[in-house]
Amino acid sequence: MIGIHRKKPEEDAAKISSTRKGIREKKDKKDKKESHVAGWILDHIPAGIRRRWTRRLENTFRDHTINSRENRAALKEFQLRQIRIIYRGMLAFIVMVIFLCLYFRLSARFTFMRNPFGMGEKEIRLDLKYQGREEGISFTLEEQELSPGEQRQVFAAFFRKLRQEIRGENGSLDKVNLPLDFRDELEGYPFFISYEPEDPFLINWDGSPGEKALALKEGEKARTEILVKAEYKGYSSEERIGVTLIPQGKEELSLFDRFQNMLVKKESSTRKQEDFPVDSSWKGISIRDPSSDKLWKIPLLILICTGLLLIRGHTSIRERNRIRHRQNMEDFPMIVHLLTLYMGVGLSFPSAVSRMLNDYDKRIKPAGERYAFEQIRVMDHCLHMGLRPGEVCLEWGRHFPEKVYAKFAMLLSQGFSKGAKEIRSMMEKEQEDAFRVQVDFVRREGEEASTRLVFPMIVLLSIVMVLVMFPALMQFYGM
Repeated sequence: MIGIHRKKPEEDAAKISSTRKGIREKKDKKDKKESHVAGWILDHIPAGIRRRWTRRLENTFRDHTINSRENRAALKEFQLRQIRIIYRGMLAFIVMVIFLCLYFRLSARFTFMRNPFGMGEKEIRLDLKYQGREEGISFTLEEQELSPGEQRQVFAAFFRKLRQEIRGENGSLDKVNLPLDFRDELEGYPFFISYEPEDPFLINWDGSPGEKALALKEGEKARTEILVKAEYKGYSSEERIGVTLIPQGKEELSLFDRFQNMLVKKESSTRKQEDFPVDSSWKGISIRDPSSDKLWKIPLLILICTGLLLIRGHTSIRERNRIRHRQNMEDFPMIVHLLTLYMGVGLSFPSAVSRMLNDYDKRIKPAGERYAFEQIRVMDHCLHMGLRPGEVCLEWGRHFPEKVYAKFAMLLSQGFSKGAKEIRSMMEKEQEDAFRVQVDFVRREGEEASTRLVFPMIVLLSIVMVLVMFPALMQFYGM
């Protein structure tokens, strides 16, 4: 019997861990290399441009922390991050250009896409080179052909649309008393269209009412058909369209309708011309092309995109500062409580800081770093270096824009000069104050959250009202 060797779970976990570690190391090396490149670019930016850029960013980073040195470091980090984005974009652009050059240089085959049905043939040009001789050739690539099933679908959609267009200004083909629109082409389809009226005395070859139609009296109707043929290259189909004629109406056309009829006649008489000009005014009517309004949206869109890209970096900084402020206010009662607890059982201040840092690394840091505790880590390093606790506490309080931290650091610094008993009583009182600060902060956050929910609640209420009233309105208007 052949035995099967299975790896132990510990071996699989160790292999996965080593793989992840290798990936992290490669990523760190890549980031470090990009940081060096970004730093070199930042140092070689013209001094005037760099000075103006830095001056504009100083207002954003002014409230980052109380420590001006840390503000300058955060500002420079932001500049390096922006330069890294530009560097990556340019690198990707250059790589893509090189790839395309190599692709067109080394590719052994060219692929040309046929035009879809109705888009016409395509002329392909190739440059040939052989033994120092160069020559250009061209050939025609026909459009894509349709299968029998696709032909039926295209012609069915074509005649369905033609029935809507052929009626012209008439309400429907069952009540025709105005000229029909016998157009040679239909937008979206390549077919040449021809019309053959069943009775030319009812409908003329140009679509206008015939003699019999003009002689109809009130209450009379006349039914006739029009044979419509659609042809394009090797494709053709025909269909009979029924028309019911009624007596001519006496309603006078409006000025807008007369202008439209004039345009139709002008268009049919100028189809051999390349362009079709339209005056900006006609008998007092002001005329403009609505499609030209869309062109003005392009510069506006460019300005909006540019502004959004510029604002995005600054808003991300403000959002990060807001999140840090909220986390600092949430962590402050915990820091005061842990220091009070550990110093209350007899630990010295450096030992209490180290113990609190161990708890943070085990319980809080896996979910994400917290700025207040990371600054406590700096405090712990300073205490191990032999600096005075009072000076370390004051320096720790300067890294926070929140006043509660500066006040607490000042109390700690003063307590070290008064003795252990005095500092414990002071810590207990500060713990009560910290609890009240946390309660006020949570209450304020709840009020702000309820205020932010007002607009979504109004939108939901509007949607519910529409859903409730829509069936009633449909029934009321008989729709």
